Amino acid sequence: NEIWAVTAPGMIDYAVAKSDWAARIVSDDFGVEPTVFYAAMYAAAFFEKDVDRLVEHGLQALPPQGRFTRAVRYARELARENPDDWRAARRALAARYYGEFDYNRGAWPAVDAHLNGACAVLALLYGGGNFQRTLDLACAIGFDCDNQAATLGGFLGIANGLKAIPQN
Repeated sequence: NEIWAVTAPGMIDYAVAKSDWAARIVSDDFGVEPTVFYAAMYAAAFFEKDVDRLVEHGLQALPPQGRFTRAVRYARELARENPDDWRAARRALAARYYGEFDYNRGAWPAVDAHLNGACAVLALLYGGGNFQRTLDLACAIGFDCDNQAATLGGFLGIANGLKAIPQN
């Protein structure tokens, strides 16, 4: 669903609305909030490069007390508390968000959109905008890590341009 944000450079509200609409076609529940979060970041990335400010754009698009909002805030808090230890942050995140809860009953916990979206936030923050480092961390931190790596790869391609993507 990030494609809607790609067609709306800098138009965060429009990108969020279109992505929300598209996400509800396939996952009219807890999978929508991460999509909206990414849409805001993608649209903002055309004009903003700072990862923390981009995460803030994503947060502003979410419901203030939403479940995913809390997960993103927690991921940021963990990154600040463990600036040199992404493994500790991942362990704490997994302890809180990996499992079956009221909102995801019957689903496989490893593919939970909130868990993996928060893992992507960790990868983004620890990667600091570096394309290769962020993708490596997305694969290491995530549970359904191919989706997060793809999403972050596209996002960093927008934010930093082709020159930031390693030749290999």
